[in-house]
Amino acid sequence: MGVSASLDRQSSDHPDGKKQALSLRDVIDQIVADDPSIEQVLERVVSLAAQIIEGVDGASITLFGSGSHPYTMCSSHDWVREVDRRQYEAKEGPCVEVAATRAPASGSAALGVRSLLAVGISPRPDGHNPASGLPGALNLYSRRPHAFDIAEREQALALAAITGLVLQWTGARLNVERLRDGLTSRDIIGQAKGILMERHGINADEAFVILRRASNDLNIKLRDVAARIAQPDDPMGPDTVPIDVPNP
Repeated sequence: MGVSASLDRQSSDHPDGKKQALSLRDVIDQIVADDPSIEQVLERVVSLAAQIIEGVDGASITLFGSGSHPYTMCSSHDWVREVDRRQYEAKEGPCVEVAATRAPASGSAALGVRSLLAVGISPRPDGHNPASGLPGALNLYSRRPHAFDIAEREQALALAAITGLVLQWTGARLNVERLRDGLTSRDIIGQAKGILMERHGINADEAFVILRRASNDLNIKLRDVAARIAQPDDPMGPDTVPIDVPNP
């Protein structure tokens, strides 16, 4: 099986038992559809793992936080999350070991799990910082012994590599969106300050104090207060903003 071409699995639902192939493009399209959040990306990967990798009865994503402390971000079943938790508490097991070894780890666990495969979801980890460049692991569970052979490992590695790249892309996209929102907010706040300065004959610092005080009084974001002042056609216009002009 060429993992560069497809990620396929044996489908028990297919009438003639032939392999059903899911191209890498299809996998990526399903993961990134509708500009997902990072959590949505990981949830989709867990779902896809069960769909395209033979023998998988459950899957999860382990993330490594501060000091490489592992925790389960999402899982297909509650029992999967429990198996993860037992490995974290014991500080051993495939989904823990993959952080240190940088290589796929396999084994077995309790709760009826007979096979377990964990692969890192970052393609290029940083050896100087275990948590850097290795955001987590894709964990695959099966109730059958020796469920994950070479083909399944290749599929898991391919899906994990795609996940790592998509996470980087998603993080970059979200950063751009935050930057764009920040610039928009700054522009709106600047407009509102200018309106207040012209209307009340105050300076920029005094105008900002008015906006901040109104934000606290109304219990809404400062940007939203500024928008009410800068966009008078808005139903929630400037008349809804308490203006407390300092005495000259």
